[in-house]
Amino acid sequence: MELDPTQEVRLDTLDHALTTSLIELNYVRMGPAQSMLDAELTDDRERAMQSFQNTLEDDGEDASADVKVALAWLLNVSDARFRTAVERMEVPYPRFDPVDLRRFLEFLWKRTWSSEDWQVPNFDEGQFAVAYRKPV
Repeated sequence: MELDPTQEVRLDTLDHALTTSLIELNYVRMGPAQSMLDAELTDDRERAMQSFQNTLEDDGEDASADVKVALAWLLNVSDARFRTAVERMEVPYPRFDPVDLRRFLEFLWKRTWSSEDWQVPNFDEGQFAVAYRKPV
């Protein structure tokens, strides 16, 4: 994946897509050692994947492109920046575990854009202007 540092990273668009499509994950109960990637949660995970892909289709090409850029950016940032971003976005997830959430979002990327790698060579998170305009 290549990211253009002159293109604004729209975390609000990603937030909307994740909040809209993953809302049902709020109702999944996971034990402290469980992950959304565990086999016993396959049905919940697959529903979330399908819902995310449907949301991208419904929101249109421009929003989908913004989501893709924002998710690529998010997956490339440092652990500390990732944690800060997902806390602000309030991503629906069974429990707040940034490591597990990052793994889940990597899986989401692979399922949605399987032909593209989310990893950006020579990524510098400070190069990007990040927008977060959460509607009131």
